[in-house]
Parts: sequence; structure tokens; C-alpha cells
Amino acid sequence: RTVRIVTERGTLTAAECHASRSYALVEHPVKTVEDLRIVRHIIELQAKFSSRPLPEGWLCIAPLTPLQMFLVHLAGIERGAFMLLEDRDEVEATFRLTEEIQRPVIEGLARHNKVLLSVENLTSDISGGYWDKYLGPQLAVRSAIAARYGATYGIHQDGRLRPLLGRLREAGVRYVNGVTAAPSGDVEPKQVREMGGEDLVIQDILPQCIFEPYYHEDDFRRYVDEVISFYRGDRRMIMGIGDLLPIDGLLGRVEYVCQKLEQLTSSPRPA
Repeated sequence: RTVRIVTERGTLTAAECHASRSYALVEHPVKTVEDLRIVRHIIELQAKFSSRPLPEGWLCIAPLTPLQMFLVHLAGIERGAFMLLEDRDEVEATFRLTEEIQRPVIEGLARHNKVLLSVENLTSDISGGYWDKYLGPQLAVRSAIAARYGATYGIHQDGRLRPLLGRLREAGVRYVNGVTAAPSGDVEPKQVREMGGEDLVIQDILPQCIFEPYYHEDDFRRYVDEVISFYRGDRRMIMGIGDLLPIDGLLGRVEYVCQKLEQLTSSPRPA
């Protein structure tokens, strides 16, 4: 399906393709510098006319950082990389405007929520090269705003973990979910805590592939038993599937994880 956004400054066109019960972008809306200028016009209009009340609660989804919004939703990875090289002034102007518009939103969310989470879909092999100049400073600004109001800032990192999981604390990020260990990810499960640091709340860790039928049942149980036993005393580890149960994932294996967690958490710890 094709999606068009028509404005007085021009039209943005994107295309989505149905896959795995959802839609994926196959044509991003930003292809030229002129498209970026239309995006800035839309951002300004959104800020001017948006009147939706900010949500209140324990956890709230925050907007993506400007870099990740640009790479994931607007230009895509390949075109985004070329634009950052060839049209850097225009891209950075879009980043600055986005940060300016989003700052009061982040402040409002931090006033009324304990945890702010931006679904960065972070993967180190793509975003790692932009950490020092863009992503790290953008996250640091948001984390500082959240801390000012007594809130925690977190992100969704469901891709490769090296080296960015170990650098999140530099930016003040204190919570991360979607974490996926090997063999789906690039870090062995018992190394995730060491890499993330003691004060980082880590959620998920169990890789999707071990829930699929081709993964042998004995290997699955051995994997789960070892990981749960290893992290049994870690109060900042929230066990779950990183990132989602596959369509052909076995529900019986989900039940096994739940039962194992209940058994270990209800029994006394060994001396």
C-alpha cells in the first residue's frame, strides 16, 4: 500500500508491504533534501496544532530520538547514511528542530510517569557509528530531563548489543528492554550483565530462536535452566523473550519458563 502526506510545501510518499501479520516500509518518505524540508514543516505543524493530553502512569512510550527517527522511519539506513555525508546541514537542522519540539513533550511525560521508554530498535552495527556525535548526546539530554523530574529513561534495544549496551550508562539510560542474547544476538546470556553494568535494569534476554520448533527441547530446557539459575539473585534482571515470541513459537515453552521462574523464586536460596 502507498501512503501520501500532502502539505502546502509538497508531498511525501512512502510504501508499505504486508509481511508476517504486519506492515514493513519498503519505500521511505525522505528521498531528497526537499523531502526533509517538508518533514520539518510537518513537525512544526504537529507542535502547533497537537492538543492531545499527555498520558500518566508508570511507564510511557516517548518519541524516538531524532537520529533513530531519521534512520528507522524517514530515510532508511542506506539513504540516511548517504544524506548524513552529503546533506549533513539539512539533516542536522532536522535533528535540532525535532529536539526543540520534543523537549517539552519529554518534560511533560517525565512529570507524570516513572519510566519513559523510547522504542529505538537500537542495533549497534547500524547506530554505533553515530553514537558519539548524535545518539549518545540525544539520549543524554532526555535522560537528564527525566532525572530532573525523578523519572527513569529507558530504550528498546533488540539488535546487536556490542558495544552500545555497555555505553548506555554514559548517556544516563537506566533501563533497556528487548535485549536478545546469543544465539539470536551477539552476546552470550551470562555476559549481558557484565556488559550492561550493575545499575542497568535489563529486560528479556531469552532469544526468540530457542522457542521455535527446530530448536531441540532438551537444548531449550538446558538453556533456560542455566540462564534463570545464573540470574536468580539479580534484582535488576527482568526475564522475558527478547524481543517477541515468533509466530511459530511453542506456547508450551513459554509455560515452562513461567513455571521455572515460579519454582526458583518461591524456593529458599541455597546457603
